[in-house]
Parts: sequence; C-alpha cells; structure tokens
Amino acid sequence: MNGMAATSHPLATLAAVDILRDGGTAAVATLCVVEPANTGIGGDCYALISKPGKPAWGYNGSGLSGAKASYQALCDQGMREIGDSVHSVTVPGAIDAWEQTLKAHGRFGLDRVLRAAIQYAEGGFPVAQRVALDWQRNAGKLAACRGAAKHYLFKGMAPQEGDVIRFPALAETLKTIANKVQGVLRRRSGCRDGGYSCRPRLFPNRRGLRQSSRQYGRSNLDQLSWSRSCRDPAERAGTGRAGDA
Repeated sequence: MNGMAATSHPLATLAAVDILRDGGTAAVATLCVVEPANTGIGGDCYALISKPGKPAWGYNGSGLSGAKASYQALCDQGMREIGDSVHSVTVPGAIDAWEQTLKAHGRFGLDRVLRAAIQYAEGGFPVAQRVALDWQRNAGKLAACRGAAKHYLFKGMAPQEGDVIRFPALAETLKTIANKVQGVLRRRSGCRDGGYSCRPRLFPNRRGLRQSSRQYGRSNLDQLSWSRSCRDPAERAGTGRAGDA
C-alpha cells in the first residue's frame, strides 16, 4: 500500500504514517497534544475526503455558538466586541467530527487513532520551535486563567523549544474518549436534522465551566448544545491561472 501524510508537526505526520502502515486511513488526532494552541478536544475539526469515482465528502465540525446565544442578547449587555470574554468560546466540535469521519471512512476506531496522542500526552514530547513561539506569545492569557495556567504553564512559564512536557490530565481525558466515546457524546442527546444534538457531558471539568459562566455572565450549561451533520463540499471551477482558488 502506498500513502502519504502531511501535517504541521513531524510527530503528527509520523502518527499518520504509522496508521497507514497498519492498513488504516490517516485521520490524525495527535495535533491536539503536540500543538495545543492550534487544535484540541475543545476546538474545531473539518474533514474533506475525496475517493476516486465518488463524490467528495465533507464534515463541518466547526465551533458553533451556544444554542441560546444571540446577537441581540450580547448587544443588550452592552457588548460591542467579543474580545476575550467567555462568549468567544465556541461549542467544541472536534471529537464528534473525529468519530463521524472514522465511522464514514475509517478502518479503525478512536482507540487506535488516539493511541499516539495518548502516548505523547502521557510520556512526553519535545516542544517544536513554532509551537514554543506561539506558546510564549500567549503566556499572559494563560496566566490569567487558573485552569489554563495549571495545565499549560510550567512553574508559571511557557515551555521553550526542545523542552519535554507532559499532559497527564489530557492523557486521561483522551483515554476516556477512546474507550467511552459513545456515552460521552450521546448521553442525554438526540438526533435532529441528520446530525447530533449533544450536551456538555464531554467536559471533564464542569465546575470550571460554571466558574467561567459566573465570571463572564454565561447563563447556563445547556447553552452548550448543537446540531451537526455531513455537508456537501462547495465547488468552484478553476481558470488555470496561478493563484486561482
């Protein structure tokens, strides 16, 4: 079998190549550990898959607004921009997108796909140059949040390039997702419009979420619900000119 994988991090690319060698398809989740600023279990995920002779398949796992969020409600609070408030935090879509993509096109389950991510989170990994730069740029924001500082700062500092770091709490969460994803995602959930209506059972730290709600005025946990489904990818004919997209 011939295959190729390309990601923004060498360790994630290696994890994808290992899955290809085992006969799977390269759906990679390792980036949620080795590039925590770019993606993660609390973030987004998009999938676009094309197979010979078949229509392109897409899944929109983007972070949506809470079900009860509204433009008018924010304006009534006197807000003119979202800024760094809790309202900038979208409903996580990555885990659901991983599962649905693997169900539709994968050959392994999340237990196999998350294996490398769990190993790096538990055993440690060296911080890459660009990752270290982004981490240091955002150290102030991390320090302002007790939970973020606990898990992403080390002795109050962002890691340097080459530092080997571990995320034991993230490793445990990934193990839970790998072993119990059906219950984590679907408990108290129902299907509507061909998608998944999910509530925040996937959050391991509901107390921290409530604390953020009190701090910034988010009214209740039930705002964190959403509906997702597969999408037909948009198409645009190219002209053949350089830079056409």
